[in-house]
Amino acid sequence: MCTQRITQQAAIVAKLIGNIHPCGDSTIDAARLENMKIHIEVVDKMITDLIAIAQDRKAPEHSIRVAGGIAKDFLDDLKESLETLQ
Repeated sequence: MCTQRITQQAAIVAKLIGNIHPCGDSTIDAARLENMKIHIEVVDKMITDLIAIAQDRKAPEHSIRVAGGIAKDFLDDLKESLETLQ
C-alpha cells in the first residue's frame, strides 16, 4: 500500500479519535487519556480481525491463504517488536 495513502488514513483516524499524546497539563491530558483508551480499542479490534484472517492461512482458497499469510507475517513482526519493549 502506498505510504502517502497510509499516512492520510492514519491522519483521518487520529482526527476522528483526537490527540493521544500527553503534554503534562492534567486538564488536557485527561481528555487525551480518554482518546488513548478509544485508540487502544480500535487497535485491539483491528488486531483481532488480523488474527482471524491469519488463522485461515491454510485455507484451500488461494486468496484466503495469501491474506492469511500476510496477516500472520504482520502479527509475527508485531510480536517481535513488542518483545523489545522494556
